[in-house]
Amino acid sequence: MATLFATTDTVSAVGEGVTITESGGSTDVTEGGATDTFTVVLDASPSFETVIVFVLGLVDVSVSTGALNFTSTTWNIPQEVTVTAVDDSDVEGSHTDSIILVVFTINEASPWNADAIDPPPLTVNITDNDPATLTVIKTVITDDGGTAVASDWTMDITGTDVSNASFAGSETGVTVTLDAGAYSVSESGGPSGYAASLSADCSGTIAVSESKTCTIENDDIAPELTVIKTVITDDGGTASAGDWTMNVNGPDVSNASFAGSETGVVVTLDAGTYSVSESGGPSGYTMSLSADCSGTIALGESLTCTITNNDIGASLTTSEDGTIGGSVSVVLTGQPSSPVTINVSSGDVGEVSINTASLTFSLSNWFVPQQVGVNGVDDGFLDGNQLVAVTFSVGAGSDSGFLGLADQTV
Repeated sequence: MATLFATTDTVSAVGEGVTITESGGSTDVTEGGATDTFTVVLDASPSFETVIVFVLGLVDVSVSTGALNFTSTTWNIPQEVTVTAVDDSDVEGSHTDSIILVVFTINEASPWNADAIDPPPLTVNITDNDPATLTVIKTVITDDGGTAVASDWTMDITGTDVSNASFAGSETGVTVTLDAGAYSVSESGGPSGYAASLSADCSGTIAVSESKTCTIENDDIAPELTVIKTVITDDGGTASAGDWTMNVNGPDVSNASFAGSETGVVVTLDAGTYSVSESGGPSGYTMSLSADCSGTIALGESLTCTITNNDIGASLTTSEDGTIGGSVSVVLTGQPSSPVTINVSSGDVGEVSINTASLTFSLSNWFVPQQVGVNGVDDGFLDGNQLVAVTFSVGAGSDSGFLGLADQTV
């Protein structure tokens, strides 16, 4: 028995007080469901007047009676009051309300002093029966050139009796109701190039009248551009990739200027138009750019630009009528330990002739330039200008230190 109020005050040797007993030790009710009861009884008999206990429910509960009458013959008989939750549409979750009890006597002159009786409020625990609510918020971050908005995506909710299972994303959020149980939120549609992240309450379980918020965030993915610098040195060149500077023009480029690299340098930039160029570097090299060295790049896209520099070999112009001819000077750049033979050949003997098929360098003349005469051949055909390679290669049996050298062409 829970005594919410009792007093030991006495007037004219008569005890005064009210005992309130809650069934089960508490008062618990459910909207649209379970009710509960409590009893009220006087602690002492009134002499000859009637004692009235007024019972008042507040906002969220009602009571089965508004007044309890006690007399000198019924004062010790507990009177029961039934408590019912008000079934409203407010989503409140588990909450409480109070019941007020007021004691009043009809005969003010009696020794049973009701003015001294002031029971405290009775607390009622209320379980809400309203559906759960889920608020879905769509956030879009566009700091890398993206232009999408929340409504470009569709929010999809899986659950039981969802009031609105599919709708356009909203930055301010859309609130739906659903039955208690398991649920999940996903998205569909929307542009590519965005990374999605979901908050913890975008899936799980939800209880009756519980409220949760799911936030789905889409962040635009910065494009990546890899710039590779390739240098070809098959005609005597000695340059390396780092001799040139790579320049990237575009929106919000993370690294707009850097030394060339054979392995490549990755930069990020906003989606849009871009181009890659180079500066610096030695002369005597042709430059070629791959297709992705300029154009447009989209969110989340990865492209590779390759700039190739090829050393330009020596050249000589001759004529078929013999009025224009020339020679090529050949010399070793280091002293051999044994003789070195350089073989000379024309790529098309019908167009270009040479005056020697080989040159020999000894330990004593390796540093002396030797000449190879080159002339055009009058072939009698009107075939226009022709490009013919004259190749210089290290012959077999030459000093082993020279055998690995690449052929040179003019």
